[in-house]
Amino acid sequence: MDLEKKRIRPRRSGWLSSKEKRAGVSRTYYEVGVAAMDAGDLHKAQRWLQRADTIYSADDNIYDKVGEKLMDDCSDRIGRLEYEDGLAGQNIPGVVDLIVFEKYRRKKIATMLLDAAENIAKQHCNKIYLDVCLNSDYGPAQRFYIKRGYIPDGKGVYYKEKVCETDAVCRNDDELTLCLAKEL
Repeated sequence: MDLEKKRIRPRRSGWLSSKEKRAGVSRTYYEVGVAAMDAGDLHKAQRWLQRADTIYSADDNIYDKVGEKLMDDCSDRIGRLEYEDGLAGQNIPGVVDLIVFEKYRRKKIATMLLDAAENIAKQHCNKIYLDVCLNSDYGPAQRFYIKRGYIPDGKGVYYKEKVCETDAVCRNDDELTLCLAKEL
């Protein structure tokens, strides 16, 4: 009974539904990606556009709220970036931003998604890669990938998509990553 009362509660000024929040976040990610693409930072653009695409793809209601034109432009840009950054030329597929919303974690969803990605990659080559952030927020993801057989590529850590040289100054944020690869 209490739950039903909460559902029909009138909207308060400034209150957004989680659907509206996700739509807003996805639009912001898209805009950051477009700005990075316009500035020539193709790796950053790909990261943010993939994040926007992940949110759009997760829920048809978000797709409807954001709009078909925006979504189509996002997909088109991702396709161009994948071609421009050389990944397609190397014929090594990569997983970009495997994200499971918090309330759905620990239900084997990431396992199923990665199984599917690996099966698709196996049809095209014998290797797959992904990048994982190094800060403690990503500890569970780091352990998950290692258990799945992913190992570092041997180049060290990357900061803003470039290999960090010895004694390089970098910041432990979402731009500090380790590239992991797996033979399929």
